[in-house]
Amino acid sequence: MRKAKGWLGLAGLLLLLAGPAAAYQESFWNTDFGQMTLVYQGSKVTGTYTDPPGMLRGKINDDGTLSGYWLQSKSQYACGYQREGTYYWGTFSFWADGSDRFDGYWTYCDGSGGGRWTGVLTGKR
Repeated sequence: MRKAKGWLGLAGLLLLLAGPAAAYQESFWNTDFGQMTLVYQGSKVTGTYTDPPGMLRGKINDDGTLSGYWLQSKSQYACGYQREGTYYWGTFSFWADGSDRFDGYWTYCDGSGGGRWTGVLTGKR
Protein backbone atom coordinates (compact mmCIF):
# COMPACT_ATOMS: atom_id res chain seq x y z
CA MET A 1 0.00 0.00 0.00
CA ARG A 2 2.99 2.32 0.30
CA LYS A 3 3.05 2.89 -3.45
CA ALA A 4 -0.65 3.71 -3.58
CA LYS A 5 -0.32 6.31 -0.83
CA GLY A 6 2.44 7.97 -2.85
CA TRP A 7 0.19 8.44 -5.87
CA LEU A 8 -2.66 9.68 -3.71
CA GLY A 9 -0.19 11.90 -1.90
CA LEU A 10 1.04 13.39 -5.19
CA ALA A 11 -2.50 14.10 -6.39
CA GLY A 12 -3.37 15.57 -3.00
CA LEU A 13 -0.23 17.70 -3.04
CA LEU A 14 -1.11 19.06 -6.48
CA LEU A 15 -4.60 20.02 -5.27
CA LEU A 16 -3.27 21.53 -2.04
CA LEU A 17 -0.78 23.69 -3.91
CA ALA A 18 -3.62 25.23 -5.89
CA GLY A 19 -5.63 26.27 -2.84
CA PRO A 20 -9.37 25.84 -2.29
CA ALA A 21 -10.47 28.07 -5.20
CA ALA A 22 -8.71 26.00 -7.89
CA ALA A 23 -10.98 23.56 -9.75
CA TYR A 24 -8.19 21.99 -11.85
CA GLN A 25 -4.56 21.04 -11.45
CA GLU A 26 -2.22 19.75 -14.13
CA SER A 27 0.84 17.53 -14.00
CA PHE A 28 3.32 16.82 -16.80
CA TRP A 29 5.09 13.51 -17.30
CA ASN A 30 7.73 11.89 -19.51
CA THR A 31 6.32 8.38 -20.14
CA ASP A 32 6.76 5.25 -22.24
CA PHE A 33 4.18 6.80 -24.59
CA GLY A 34 5.72 10.26 -24.92
CA GLN A 35 4.84 13.41 -23.03
CA MET A 36 1.70 13.15 -20.94
CA THR A 37 -0.44 15.85 -19.34
CA LEU A 38 -2.92 14.94 -16.61
CA VAL A 39 -5.69 17.29 -15.46
CA TYR A 40 -7.29 16.64 -12.06
CA GLN A 41 -10.79 17.66 -11.00
CA GLY A 42 -11.40 16.06 -7.63
CA SER A 43 -10.94 12.32 -8.13
CA LYS A 44 -11.58 12.56 -11.90
CA VAL A 45 -8.57 12.70 -14.20
CA THR A 46 -8.30 13.44 -17.92
CA GLY A 47 -5.16 13.52 -19.97
CA THR A 48 -3.32 13.36 -23.25
CA TYR A 49 -0.13 11.64 -24.40
CA THR A 50 1.94 12.08 -27.55
CA ASP A 51 3.45 8.84 -28.87
CA PRO A 52 1.17 7.71 -30.41
CA PRO A 53 -1.31 10.55 -29.79
CA GLY A 54 -4.05 9.56 -27.37
CA MET A 55 -6.30 10.56 -24.50
CA LEU A 56 -6.90 9.22 -20.99
CA ARG A 57 -10.06 9.20 -18.88
CA GLY A 58 -9.84 7.94 -15.32
CA LYS A 59 -10.22 8.44 -11.61
CA ILE A 60 -8.17 8.22 -8.44
CA ASN A 61 -9.48 5.20 -6.54
CA ASP A 62 -9.85 4.79 -2.78
CA ASP A 63 -6.61 2.77 -2.70
CA GLY A 64 -4.73 5.66 -4.36
CA THR A 65 -4.31 4.05 -7.78
CA LEU A 66 -5.26 5.93 -10.95
CA SER A 67 -7.25 3.80 -13.39
CA GLY A 68 -9.45 4.24 -16.42
CA TYR A 69 -9.24 3.93 -20.17
CA TRP A 70 -7.14 5.27 -23.03
CA LEU A 71 -8.38 6.25 -26.52
CA GLN A 72 -6.56 6.61 -29.85
CA SER A 73 -7.57 7.22 -33.45
CA LYS A 74 -5.41 4.21 -34.53
CA SER A 75 -3.90 1.22 -32.78
CA GLN A 76 -2.63 -2.29 -33.56
CA TYR A 77 -5.88 -3.80 -32.34
CA ALA A 78 -9.51 -2.74 -32.94
CA CYS A 79 -12.01 -3.47 -30.17
CA GLY A 80 -15.39 -5.06 -30.88
CA TYR A 81 -17.26 -1.86 -30.04
CA GLN A 82 -16.56 1.87 -29.92
CA ARG A 83 -15.80 3.98 -26.90
CA GLU A 84 -16.13 7.75 -27.37
CA GLY A 85 -16.29 7.26 -31.15
CA THR A 86 -13.23 5.03 -31.65
CA TYR A 87 -12.60 1.29 -31.88
CA TYR A 88 -9.04 1.86 -30.59
CA TRP A 89 -9.10 1.98 -26.80
CA GLY A 90 -8.12 0.03 -23.71
CA THR A 91 -7.68 0.20 -19.95
CA PHE A 92 -4.83 1.43 -17.76
CA SER A 93 -3.85 1.45 -14.10
CA PHE A 94 -1.08 3.57 -12.55
CA TRP A 95 0.33 3.64 -9.03
CA ALA A 96 2.96 5.86 -7.44
CA ASP A 97 6.57 4.82 -7.28
CA GLY A 98 7.70 7.60 -4.95
CA SER A 99 6.47 11.19 -5.24
CA ASP A 100 7.70 11.84 -8.79
CA ARG A 101 7.27 8.52 -10.67
CA PHE A 102 4.51 6.12 -11.55
CA ASP A 103 4.46 2.50 -12.63
CA GLY A 104 1.52 0.80 -14.30
CA TYR A 105 0.11 -1.23 -17.12
CA TRP A 106 -2.26 -0.93 -20.07
CA THR A 107 -4.42 -3.38 -22.00
CA TYR A 108 -6.35 -3.41 -25.26
CA CYS A 109 -10.13 -3.18 -25.04
CA ASP A 110 -11.41 -4.74 -21.82
CA GLY A 111 -8.22 -6.53 -20.87
CA SER A 112 -6.34 -8.36 -23.63
CA GLY A 113 -2.66 -7.89 -24.47
CA GLY A 114 -0.94 -4.69 -23.41
CA GLY A 115 2.14 -4.01 -21.36
CA ARG A 116 3.89 -1.75 -18.88
CA TRP A 117 3.44 2.04 -18.70
CA THR A 118 5.79 4.13 -16.55
CA GLY A 119 6.46 7.83 -16.15
CA VAL A 120 8.52 10.53 -14.44
CA LEU A 121 7.06 13.84 -13.28
CA THR A 122 8.51 16.80 -15.21
CA GLY A 123 6.28 19.61 -13.89
CA LYS A 124 2.98 20.67 -12.39
CA ARG A 125 0.77 23.71 -12.17
